[in-house]
This record gives sequence, structure tokens and C-alpha cells, in this order.
Amino acid sequence: MDTVTASKLPSARAMRNASSAGLIAVLMALCIAVPAAQAAEYTYANKQMTASGTARDSGSKPVIRGSSAQSDVAVGEVRTTIYHPYPGYREVSSVTVSYGGVARTSYPAGATNAHSKCVWYVNVGGSAALTCKYSN
Repeated sequence: MDTVTASKLPSARAMRNASSAGLIAVLMALCIAVPAAQAAEYTYANKQMTASGTARDSGSKPVIRGSSAQSDVAVGEVRTTIYHPYPGYREVSSVTVSYGGVARTSYPAGATNAHSKCVWYVNVGGSAALTCKYSN
């Protein structure tokens, strides 16, 4: 039977270095894997002609973490909203921008069984091509 002597055991420094190397390998793997898990973006209105004040709705989605809206004209306001529908309508996150900007809102925790809607408003009426997206 072999006896284990202190000279055959790895030193504390060698064990720390091995642990550090293993930790670094795990962190590097996470850095590669995490970006691959980023949210997907889905378009539910793609440059659809939309009358002022008419909402476009994504329908119910299992999880919504963000939404965006943009019109093709630089007048009026664009609004995007993540919400839970009736009964008990409740906005989770919403933003409005003016003069042709992109309205973006986010809810990183994720709104479950939620909807995303977007709308374009202008005081004089009319229509604009509206693009609306949500991400999960």
C-alpha cells in the first residue's frame, strides 16, 4: 500500500491556480453563451397604413420584454405600450415620442401574458405607415 506524503500532495498555491483557471474558463463560456440568449424581436405591423388614433396590437404573447413603434412621417406622436388587457387593463410600460422619433419601452423582468400596442396621433388626421415590434 502506498503512503501519501506531503510532497506528493499539490500545494495550496497550485490548488488556487487550478480553481482560478476553472473559474476563468466558466466565465469565458458565459460571455460567449449569454449574447446568444438575447431577446428576439418580432414585427406585428410592418409599414402598415394606419389612421391617426388607430392602435395596432400584437395580441397576447407569453412574455414581452420590450416594444417599439415608428411612423414614416415626422409629425405627430408615436406611442408604444406593453399592457395586460381587460378585465383589469393595466399598463406595464409605455412611452410617447414626437416628430418622427422611435418610441421604445422596455420591461426587463418580462410581462407575462401581455400585449404590445402602438398608435400614431396627429391633430389634423390622416394616415401614416406604422411599424410596431415587440421583443421577448
